[in-house]
Amino acid sequence: MHLSHNTRTDTASYRQRNSMTGLHWGDAKPLVAKEDLLDRVLKLFRENEDPSRFTLEID
Repeated sequence: MHLSHNTRTDTASYRQRNSMTGLHWGDAKPLVAKEDLLDRVLKLFRENEDPSRFTLEID
């Protein structure tokens, strides 16, 4: 996964007040792109001991 953010203010997305930040799932996509997970809450946490690791929780 990686996060991207576009700071340009001359784009259609910016003028339409759309999100300028995106989360790209990469290899994690098959874990979350499941129809039975619709209407559930996903939480993403950074690990305290190792900031390069994250925990994904789906309620």
